[in-house]
Amino acid sequence: MLLSPLVSLTLAPAGLLQWFDEAPVRYWAIAWSTWSVLLLFTFLRLGVDWHPAGRLWRCIPHWVLYPRTFALVAVVAMLAFRWPVLFAGPMRNPDETQLGAGAMTYWRDPVPWRSVDMHTSGPINAYFLWPALLFDGRIDYIGLRLAALFAHGAAALACYGLLRRFTSDGIARLGTLPLLDFVAFNSVWEFVQYSSEQASFCLLALAAWLLADACTLTNDRESTRHWRLIVAGLCLGCLPFAKAQAVGLGLTLGCFGLVAAWSVPVAPRGLRIRRALALAIGAFLPAGIFLVWVALYGQGAQAYISYIESNRVYVAGHVEDRLKLLRDFYAFFVDIDFVFKPFFLGSLGLAMAVTLIGSLVRPLSRKLLWGAWLLVAVGLWTVIYPGRIFWHYLHFLVLPLAWLSGLSLAAGFRLAEMKVPARWSAHVRWGIVTAVVVLILVPQILTRVHDLPVVGTLAEGQRNSVHPVSRRLRELARPGDTLVVWGWAPQFYTESGLTQGVRDAQAEPEIAPGPMNLFYRNRMMWDIRKHPPALFVDAIADGGFIYTAHSLFGLQIFPELATFVAGHYHLVEDLNGYRIYVHNNRAP
Repeated sequence: MLLSPLVSLTLAPAGLLQWFDEAPVRYWAIAWSTWSVLLLFTFLRLGVDWHPAGRLWRCIPHWVLYPRTFALVAVVAMLAFRWPVLFAGPMRNPDETQLGAGAMTYWRDPVPWRSVDMHTSGPINAYFLWPALLFDGRIDYIGLRLAALFAHGAAALACYGLLRRFTSDGIARLGTLPLLDFVAFNSVWEFVQYSSEQASFCLLALAAWLLADACTLTNDRESTRHWRLIVAGLCLGCLPFAKAQAVGLGLTLGCFGLVAAWSVPVAPRGLRIRRALALAIGAFLPAGIFLVWVALYGQGAQAYISYIESNRVYVAGHVEDRLKLLRDFYAFFVDIDFVFKPFFLGSLGLAMAVTLIGSLVRPLSRKLLWGAWLLVAVGLWTVIYPGRIFWHYLHFLVLPLAWLSGLSLAAGFRLAEMKVPARWSAHVRWGIVTAVVVLILVPQILTRVHDLPVVGTLAEGQRNSVHPVSRRLRELARPGDTLVVWGWAPQFYTESGLTQGVRDAQAEPEIAPGPMNLFYRNRMMWDIRKHPPALFVDAIADGGFIYTAHSLFGLQIFPELATFVAGHYHLVEDLNGYRIYVHNNRAP
């Protein structure tokens, strides 16, 4: 899934990035070719489903129609479009490298909240990155972006698996294409960078697929159903320890799963109880593990203050009025987001059209569609509840929209099948396919056609992927060294390969005034005195993130830390205002 810095270099042989930079058409030719194959495999499956006796469809090799073949082509298409951002180097969201720093530090000390505090982000977001650290305990931008792509890709394929439980394979492929295109075509940094929402995004998608699978199995596969429910519960139970913001969606989805497991298919009361217990056991198991783990290592107070209280303060200090965000959601989140806009309008438009035309023709369809609409409403509230305009929060709305549009499409085809005379059925079916392509897929394609994010500057991005400070830290570092950064520059950890010397990868909680400022400062001094890091960087400088004025945010605003640094460290280099210190107990 992910790669370490050493292995990731093999993805870019000498001159390959320059070769694409010289002629971006080479990138586009490969990307659009894979997308065309994906579209072809969708149409072929629809043709075989609807015209099994047709001479053309009978000539198609069986392997072309396999779901796993479609899944493989989808993975190749997503990678074909997204690979340039893997090599783009630093982008605008520093949360990405903060999560990477947390993953590297947890690799050394995995106890939650003992060595890492990611504030409103839970430890699972860091553990999610661990496959990238298997080689040498480090992660780079390529590994982080691959983690984001993996989360998106796994969620899209899980959506395909969910739709296959309620409709034909061909319609499921068509219904998944808008989400696949959103994932593949995306180049907006808020989505392609690894963020604190993407592990939850993946977990929600997997849980929904497993619940759908469990609740549509026949009664003779009851043991398989129980395992599906347990794993679905595990996915939902992990959400509070990945992103507390996702809990509302998780609870809603879990309630739907519980009702469906109890009632579909009909079974004796004892069997229904066992189904409910399977889901509940899976859901509560992560909480039990974390509670025991934290208690054994005496980190209960830290977990409560660092995560629960931190999230409460974050939400209480919202910047925007939530009702205003709800009223102006389209203007704030949709209209200016050129990638999300066509997906949002297409998915919502399809669902509204099918609902208005009268797709609720069967009880199962009615329950599924109203459940999907409810999940969209919960997802919308999840996006705006923190009171901040961050596009990466839209992850919590993308999945409900994909589920709603896919299920609505399936219901639309069922309506056509029931209401349209047989002699017109083929025309109506392909007419619906044409409408989906023209009204939903083409707008998504047009946004990508006019977007050249990094192709043409790939080699330059690789050259600039290591900051001069990080390069100097690599020269100074020795095995086992740790680093502390004063300021908001967590990229110095991932770029240098050094782990955190204190629990905070960025010092915003210690710098910004707030109700928890004293707590964070006292804890930083506790950490730094207990295990003094070998290296210290004062990152308050021009070109930094938010905190650039040294006179306002330098070490002097935290006298206790300034005194400690002055007494135990010496300055070895000043790189354009970034001050690098080394502990006095070792030579530079």
